[in-house]
Amino acid sequence: MYEPEIAEPPKNALACDRFVDVTDALATRIIEGSDDSNAEEFMATLKGMRGRFGGVALSGKGDVKERILTLVDNLPDSVHMLYLDATQYFDDAGAVVRACEAEGFDITAVGWS
Repeated sequence: MYEPEIAEPPKNALACDRFVDVTDALATRIIEGSDDSNAEEFMATLKGMRGRFGGVALSGKGDVKERILTLVDNLPDSVHMLYLDATQYFDDAGAVVRACEAEGFDITAVGWS
């Protein structure tokens, strides 16, 4: 009996795609900012970023996984500090992008200025 082969997606396709989604969500929150009407939701989203990036790392392999974990380790404890100085975050995000590109995934990490 013939059983067709089921092709697996490239090993980091999901991790790279999800990384873009999480960077987009973080940038959106930071750009939108907070006011009295959404302060609680704003902080909940930002506090959950470490866990969201960690979840993305768990779906990755090799350099992609390691670079996402480095980004997680380097996230500041205070969202305010990330807003004031995102240099390390952007450097770490760029390293993830380069790892994804090395595997053939053309992605862009969303940032803010």
